[in-house]
Parts: sequence; C-alpha cells; structure tokens
Amino acid sequence: IILFVSAFIAQMMDSDALLTHPSRKYSKQPDRSQRILDVESQPFAGFKSHMFTKLPGQLEAKQLLNWIRRTRSFHLGFQTTWRKLILSDPSVAIVEDAFWWFFLHKFKVYPDCIAQAVYSAFYKSFPESHNKFGEEFKNELTELIALWMTGIMPGEVSWKNWDMQWLESSMSRRGSEREESILADINVESTSLQ
Repeated sequence: IILFVSAFIAQMMDSDALLTHPSRKYSKQPDRSQRILDVESQPFAGFKSHMFTKLPGQLEAKQLLNWIRRTRSFHLGFQTTWRKLILSDPSVAIVEDAFWWFFLHKFKVYPDCIAQAVYSAFYKSFPESHNKFGEEFKNELTELIALWMTGIMPGEVSWKNWDMQWLESSMSRRGSEREESILADINVESTSLQ
C-alpha cells in the first residue's frame, strides 16, 4: 500500500490538472538561482510603452499582492471586492511602477555620473566660459540627463554632491603630465576592479 500511495502521489504531482488548478496559481515558486542579490548591482531594464516593467528576481507583483491580501482580514461581504481590487492589473502596474520609480530614485547614480561627465566636458573644453556653467546650467543638465535615462527628476541639486576638486586641479596639468595622471588613474581603477 505504501508503494502504491507513493507512486500515486508522484504521478499526481506531474498531472496537468494539479499544475493548472486555481489553487496553485500563486503558490509556484520561481527559480531564483541566477538572481542579483545586491540592489546596487541590479540593472534597470527601462520603461516600455504599453508594457509593465517586471520586478527583479523573478518576483511576481500579483503573487506579492495575493500574499498581502491574505494577511488582511475584512468582513466576508468585502472579501470578493477586495480580492478583485488588490489582484487587478492596475494594482500590479502600480506596484511595479512604484518599485522601479523608488529604485531609480534611491539607488541609481549612473545618470548623475553621466551628467557630471558632460559637465566636465563643458568645463574642460571652454575654460573661458566657466561663469556660464553655474547652478542653473548644472540644474538643467542633471534634470535633462536624469529624465532622458530614467524618466524621473533627480534629487534636489544632485550636482552639489559632485567632487569638483579633481576637475579644477586637472585643469592646471598640461601635456604629458596630464596624460600620465589620467593613465595612472585608469590603471589604479582597473587593478582595484580585478
């Protein structure tokens, strides 16, 4: 009998009826062996028109919402309405968009670095025009780059966190001294990354 029960259970585990049953819809655990575990290493896939941007780590927003729904206790008459609302496509879209908006707001410094590099190109290319590259210029530049790359405004005056000393000191170096300094910086960076 034990052998029969074991064979029956094994056969049922692979049955289409069990795999597609509504009770299994939200309980399937995705394979997360290849997921990124550090938030600062997570790339942003970008927004696509008329498509949801999925959560990282193969998480499903609808599954998360269902888990949350189960933790709330509402009177029986409201349960059906609540379930339809919380598990709706608009709720899924709100969770996914809110996640990525906050992710970009909190953890992405890439657009800020690109803006600083563009600013540095202006600063180094036009030394007699430094007075034109003030706060208004930096605000416009950081906002534009952030909007292009992420679709959201950067934090308040993010450029105030830029280390400008290296830029100003590099302006005084000329010719081979400047080239040696740049190559030394690149070599130090590449050896620390290995």
